[in-house]
Amino acid sequence: MKSVLITGAAQGLGRALFQLYFQKGWKVFPLVRKQKDMDELKSLGDENCYPILADLRDENIIEKITSVLEINTDTLDVLINNAGYVKKIEGILPMTGEDLDNHFLTNVTGAWQCARACYPFLKRNGQGIIINISSRRGTFEFNINEPYKRANAYKVTKCALNMLSVIMDEEFSKDNIRVLPVHPGALKTRVAPPDADTLPETAALKLYEWIQQINENTPVGLYDIINEKYLNW
Repeated sequence: MKSVLITGAAQGLGRALFQLYFQKGWKVFPLVRKQKDMDELKSLGDENCYPILADLRDENIIEKITSVLEINTDTLDVLINNAGYVKKIEGILPMTGEDLDNHFLTNVTGAWQCARACYPFLKRNGQGIIINISSRRGTFEFNINEPYKRANAYKVTKCALNMLSVIMDEEFSKDNIRVLPVHPGALKTRVAPPDADTLPETAALKLYEWIQQINENTPVGLYDIINEKYLNW
């Protein structure tokens, strides 16, 4: 049975991904921050659902993930680093160091820590995949051509996540683990951008189908899952 760990599985794209993989018969490890979301997932009562209660900012996040994986699986096929944090501050000067730190802790450090926790399980699988949910707003081209004055800390950290993905893929590929960043589209979620036009369920299905096609020859780049093209960095 194939297995996937999805962070930020309580709502939005993460929830849509969880529901899709669960319906497809995968063993799913949904990571959520709140006890009520944990309880809801547990209520499904299915042996293929193993919720993880953790915050990506936790110092012991690796131990929390590892403890659940070790009990319930030997290997992992896919890790989807979906969880993200955004605070729509307008301008750059009003942004504090704490604002920037909070974005990095979830959007970059958190994704890296999850990858570290899942790495042994992906390696044992023999052909693992890590998907880092990034954003068009983390590219130079988008910000030059379509300047958007809000959410600057978010943009900085998504840019960093893109670079982290490239470096991770270069090193992890020796163990047949691919690491690829994805732009999921302008999603209609609680923190939707002004031009949101895509349902999370639509993006989830497109991502699921694309993941099935990933192999050692898949280019490393920021892939726009909705428009099926690579974006310029």
